[in-house]
Amino acid sequence: MADRVDRTAVAAGVDRPGRDLIGAAMEVARAPRLDVIDDDHHPDYLHPGRTAVVLFDDVGLADPLALAAACVLDTRRGDLEPPDREVTANVSAAVTDFRSAVPRPGSVTL
Repeated sequence: MADRVDRTAVAAGVDRPGRDLIGAAMEVARAPRLDVIDDDHHPDYLHPGRTAVVLFDDVGLADPLALAAACVLDTRRGDLEPPDREVTANVSAAVTDFRSAVPRPGSVTL
């Protein structure tokens, strides 16, 4: 999935630093999934990469910050989201802040 996301990012014109940011987010997003999902083809395991590909292909989004935040966000399975400290340390504080700004299910701002 990481290769597919990178190829899609290249096709969308995302530069190397942007692709690296998205790739780092996918790596961080993968860690908690490996602990609880045995099948690397399970939809919950593939969610970070599939989310990025859908945003590229269907929405036309090519903003690396937004795509990286989308990779580390899971509004359905919050237990699979990497902790803020991991995202900040291994991706960027800006990605952590972006993710924190996304309304969650049941939020009054949704």
